[in-house]
Amino acid sequence: MTMQDLEEDCEMAKRFTDTEKWKKLRDLKSEYKLLYNYICDACDHAGIWIVDFEIAQIYTGQRYNEKKATEALKDRVHVFDNGRKWYIKGFIEFQYIVLKRTNRPHISAINLLEKYKLNEIKDLIKDFPSPLQAPLQGVLDGDKDKDKDQDNSQSKVISEESNLRQKHLGDYTTIIKHLNGQTGKQFDPRASIQLYLDLIKHGYQINDFFVVINNKVQAWGSQPDMANNLRPRTLFKNKVVFDDYLNTVPINNNNTLNSGIDNSMLENIS
Repeated sequence: MTMQDLEEDCEMAKRFTDTEKWKKLRDLKSEYKLLYNYICDACDHAGIWIVDFEIAQIYTGQRYNEKKATEALKDRVHVFDNGRKWYIKGFIEFQYIVLKRTNRPHISAINLLEKYKLNEIKDLIKDFPSPLQAPLQGVLDGDKDKDKDQDNSQSKVISEESNLRQKHLGDYTTIIKHLNGQTGKQFDPRASIQLYLDLIKHGYQINDFFVVINNKVQAWGSQPDMANNLRPRTLFKNKVVFDDYLNTVPINNNNTLNSGIDNSMLENIS
């Protein structure tokens, strides 16, 4: 992976940064200061980071122990979803000041916070907006019509996404069966199919996923500290990482190139 790859393939959302943050982080070791700043950039617009220390290590150039990192940042993040997600404390207050349901750019962040019930945790998010009560909130009839049109549009998008998932579920199930067979794990393809859909938009083929799986099983399978990364959310994280893994050429024990593709797994793919 080169810096040019990162510049061309990564789309970074713009957001405010705290010019006083280094003073606030002065009690942390330098590697955790770097990790915290990476998380602030890598989280979504609701302040939620999908935990992936392998990717964090690639970008920061540091190696992290998840347990130690969690302990170091415990006062600055809220860990939930069995450790799979972190919420950055104070993110909403700093980026939005106050969330408003009548502000369309805020709606998506509100929906995510409610989805994970973060708004129900005492003192985690200040001044979280209560459900909209028209007409007490002063919503005009014209705004109601616009909201209705938006709801219809969102329903159409959801329906299209559902159809797309169903269309590609068979192919992705074959890929996940191969991953499970190689690792002895039991991943559910329905849980991570969106990663697959995002990648095939860039033109990747089913065979590419088999190459990535076999490359990394060969590279990590015998390493206990890396074997846990043989999972969809690491292997298929995004285009930058996937392309890097795809172009990693494995060497077998005889020092010859080894494609590692099990052609029998591809015979029944439509």
